[in-house]
Amino acid sequence: PENVGFARGCNQGARLATGDVLVFLNNDATPGEGWLEALLAPFEDDTVGMTGATLRYPNGDVQAAGLTIDFTRPYGNEARNADLPPGDVDGVTGACMAVRTITFRRAGGFDEGFWNGYEDVDLCLKVADDGWRIVLTDADVEHIESASGPERWTAVHRNIARLRTKWM
Repeated sequence: PENVGFARGCNQGARLATGDVLVFLNNDATPGEGWLEALLAPFEDDTVGMTGATLRYPNGDVQAAGLTIDFTRPYGNEARNADLPPGDVDGVTGACMAVRTITFRRAGGFDEGFWNGYEDVDLCLKVADDGWRIVLTDADVEHIESASGPERWTAVHRNIARLRTKWM
């Protein structure tokens, strides 16, 4: 009955899950053919802790194919959507990601102190900090960013400040 936010909602689902890998897919995302197989294939390598998909706008343009994370950039530009080829990346977006259950739990899940933004970046940083690889796969997903409503943008500055405080 109430929007509890991305982090809390995903954490609730993760607590109920029983598989070895958790897959998160936004409600405004439509996966392409073979997406799940592509998302899961890298987990055959024991060093991979998280994977993600290329996100595309409905017109086919790339929205995000991996993230680059760099805290030497100006405020608000720490994490950027990229257009990278499949392979190791700094991060992937929470709109479509898979993570080993053990990795997710060791990381403490999504930080519920974020409100609908940057909790995915924070999780990627925790996963990498724990020694796991993050891999962008060739999975392809159409994503209508923020289709759930304008609440997505209500805490941007607070989220950025939280991310910087935790990781700088």
